[in-house]
Amino acid sequence: MSSNAASSSTAGPQSNSSSPRDDWTNVTDPNERRKIQNRVAQRKFRDKAKQERLNNERREENERRAGAAYTPPRPEELDEGYVTGPPWGSISLKHIIKTGQQKEKRSASSLGLNLLDRYARHTPAWPAFRPLSGVVESSASIDTDTGMTDER
Repeated sequence: MSSNAASSSTAGPQSNSSSPRDDWTNVTDPNERRKIQNRVAQRKFRDKAKQERLNNERREENERRAGAAYTPPRPEELDEGYVTGPPWGSISLKHIIKTGQQKEKRSASSLGLNLLDRYARHTPAWPAFRPLSGVVESSASIDTDTGMTDER
């Protein structure tokens, strides 16, 4: 490893400096060295702040554009006063949307919570897959909620 490669692996001024004026390694005066180090640190701080500002602007622009994208209406936003369909009535669109959203929320939360609960109780997940191995050693039933076997 050369001396150049060794200095670039540490946080030295060589890798961060953009000009020879910022190289403080050969400066012996502590005040001058501190000035140079402060200048480099200030430049780095400004660059970081600028990058953060640009990222925030980009994120806000993306959120603004995403806000214009289609989102399904909430059930309370639907007007039931005028409903198109057969004259004898039909299934309420409000009911369809509400049921779909509830089912989606329930399935997403039950998937995540069920797995988290199973691991939190230190119950091994493998008993649920035991019958899939093709060999059933006893007449054991498996509780689908907990994944535990009930030996008979």
